[in-house]
This record gives sequence, C-alpha cells and structure tokens, in this order.
Amino acid sequence: MTNRHIRAGLISCSYFLFDFYIGHLHIEFIHDAKGNDMAIDEHIDPRLLRAVFATSLLDGLALFDLTVFGFFAAIIGDRFFPFTEPMTSLLLVGATFGVGFFARPLGALLLGAYADRRGRLRALILSCWLAALGTAALAVCPTYEHIGMAAPLAFVVARLLQGFAVGGEIGSAAALMIEAAPSSRRGFLLGCQLAGHGLAPFFAATLCALLGNVLMPAQLFDWGWRLAFAMGLPLIGVAYYLRLQLQARGAFEDIAPPDDRFRPIVQLFRHRRVFLICATILMGFRTAPLYAIVHLVLAYVTNRIIDKPMQVGLLAAAFSGALIAALSPVAGMVIDKLARRKPVLFVCIGGTALGVYLLFAAMTKATGAAAFVIGIASITALIVLGGCASTVLLLEAVPRSERATAYGAAYALGAGVFGSTAPLAVTASMKWTADPLSVGWYLVACCLLGACAAMAIKECGLGADGSRAESGSAWGVQRKN
Repeated sequence: MTNRHIRAGLISCSYFLFDFYIGHLHIEFIHDAKGNDMAIDEHIDPRLLRAVFATSLLDGLALFDLTVFGFFAAIIGDRFFPFTEPMTSLLLVGATFGVGFFARPLGALLLGAYADRRGRLRALILSCWLAALGTAALAVCPTYEHIGMAAPLAFVVARLLQGFAVGGEIGSAAALMIEAAPSSRRGFLLGCQLAGHGLAPFFAATLCALLGNVLMPAQLFDWGWRLAFAMGLPLIGVAYYLRLQLQARGAFEDIAPPDDRFRPIVQLFRHRRVFLICATILMGFRTAPLYAIVHLVLAYVTNRIIDKPMQVGLLAAAFSGALIAALSPVAGMVIDKLARRKPVLFVCIGGTALGVYLLFAAMTKATGAAAFVIGIASITALIVLGGCASTVLLLEAVPRSERATAYGAAYALGAGVFGSTAPLAVTASMKWTADPLSVGWYLVACCLLGACAAMAIKECGLGADGSRAESGSAWGVQRKN
C-alpha cells in the first residue's frame, strides 16, 4: 500500500465525517422524514450544540495520546528508558501510559464532586487547565540523556496530571449532556459527545502519518514526537474558549444549580458501593478491547506480528476512529428509539467477545490488510453501540446530585482497571507467549465480566428535568425481593 493510498483513505474518511455530521444535523434538527420542522418541537438550544462540541474535544484526549504513544513507542522507549532492552523499554512505555489511568479516579471524585456541588461548566473549565499543563509537560519533558532518571519520573508525573484532568472531565461532561438535552434526544447528543473518542485517534493517526512522511527518522527521534504531543494543546485551547463563552452567557446554570449541601463522595461510598463496582466492571467491555486493539495495531501487529508497514496500522487506527465518530450519533439515535438499553447492550457484549476471539485467532494467518481492517471495524461498531447504551444506562441509574461523581468514578475506575492494563497486558502476553490468542482470551474475559455486571444494574428513566423518573434501590442495582 503506497503513501498515496494512505492519504486518499484518510481524506475520504475526513470527507465522510464532515458530510455525515452536516447531513445528519440537517435531517435531525431541521426536518423529520415528512419534512416537518423539528427544531421548534424538540427545543434544541444552539448553546447545547456548542456544549457538545466543547465537551467532545477533550473527551478524546486519552485516545489521542494512546495513538501517539503507540506510534512513537520505540522512540519514547529509547529517549526515556535507554537502560533496558528494546522489548522491556516498550513494556515500560506501556506502563508509563497506564499510570495516567490511576490518577483518573481521584480526578473523577474531586472534580466530579466539584461539578455536582458548584456546577458542571466550572468543573469543565478547571479540567481544561489541568489537561493543558499535563499535555505541555509531556511535550517539553527533558529526556534521559539530559537529566538521567529524573526524565522518566517527570514523564510519569505529567501523565498523572493529565489523567487527573481527564478523569474529572468525563463525568461532568456526560452529566451536563444528559441533563440539558431534550428527553427524546439524550442518546443522540451523548453519542455526538462520544464521537470525540473517535475523532481524537483519527486526527492523531492522520498527524502521525503526516509526520512520518514529512520528517526524516532523525527528526522524528529528536523533536518530531514532541510535536505530536504538543498538537493536543490546540484542541484543549478551543475547548477552553468555548466553555468560557458558555459560562459567560450563563448557559445551563439552571440545569444543576450550585448547592454546597451535596456530599456526593460520601453518598457514593455510603449508599452506592455496589453500583460503583458493577459499573466499573461494565466499563471493561468497552475500554479493554478498544485500547488493546488500537495499541496492538500501532505498536506490534503492523511490524512484529503480521509484518505489515506502519502506514497500514495508522490507516486502521484512523479508520477505526472515523467509524467511532460516525457511528456514535447513530448509536445514540437507536438508543433513543428503544424502551430499554440492556438487550442491545448484551448483544453488543456477546458480539464483541466473539469478534476479538476470531480476530486474534486469525491474526498470524492474515494475508492482507483488508480483512484485518474489516475485523477491527466490526468490533469497533459493536463497542460504539454498546458503549452508548451503557453510558445512558449508568447515567440514568443515579440521581442528579451525584451523577457527575458516580459516573465519572465508575468510568475512571473501569478505564484504570481495564484500559490501563490493556497495553501492558498486550506487551507482556506477546513477550512471554508470542501467541496473539492469549490477548484475545484476556479481552473475552473482560467482556464476560461486563455482561455479568450489566445484569445487576437497574434501568431507570429520566424525567424531563433530568432527574430520575424512578429511584430504584438505594444502590441503583437490582435486588431480589
């Protein structure tokens, strides 16, 4: 596959995304199938569309960095861990990326509680500042050659700060969307927000492909990898500006008014411990396969397992990201049309488990890139639909006064337990077993655990004001009478 084909594929994906969003917004917000005006009936506030865009930009920062880490894994290992063998340095790079996930739960609890008590937008603006500091630190961090062992330590601290910010971002942004959206458009707007998880790796893969074609290997090794990390800063800057504008205009102040009487962290650990455990396990279904597949494609499959050029891996990552961005709003529309979330969630979990097993079982026998990309695309589509269903399910299961804290903590813990271990598990499995199927079994186990957790979580609808239509049990989890 030539560079011309790679660029053509990326341009086609970009055009498809643009055409999809413009066309879909026009159909949904301007006319229904009969040509009737829908904007007035559904009361879609233009500020809400800006809020969707502002929150989606930062939501995908973790996947942006995952793609950059995967592409520059060997370079980062040489610059920060030159004292070990190449495979061990890659293992340390995977662990360095993973430590950021362990700061997420703390960020989710503290910033989530701040959002529940003082307002969603205030917490989202604060998370922008913290994310910018962490990302800038990654881009300018001195290497082992300059400051010795302090270099990997500083790199880890930057990842911890970035993880803290992203952890607080997720719960606040999701709570804002589900509470501000019209009752019949909650799934769709949450899907548009989740599309940021796809746009981030899409743009990161495009950026890495561009840098790989434009810069010489020596330039990539010297400063090109820093440029890739620094390109995340403009995304944070745009998100910060849009959020400031929303706050200045007093947008959504009546959605979750500030109230210092709330004690969301206390309520979470006192009354919703079972919900937190089940929701954390459920997150494994959507985080572990996605993170493992993207990381494996970029760092190992393309040049160590199936002996394909790195450009094929970047195209697969870009295509997967474009698919996430394109299908997330569609998945939200499907969820809006369904009375229940669990049936489609179980179908997606089962399909994902089967898909990852078949993909890794056939990995060493792959003869062409097309079959490999199609397999990843199918798994990605299932994860997108199931992820949207699980997001709505969990957000509806907790009251508004605790929603940002509870959902953010569950998402952060799930990403920490399953997402952070995915690159490390992939690397360790390939180093010690040299069998891709061992990775597949790990992902199948994550999916099965997620299905068991989903059985326990109670489905609760939301009222027009964003509060729960039914309170359910004190845990937000089903209990037998």
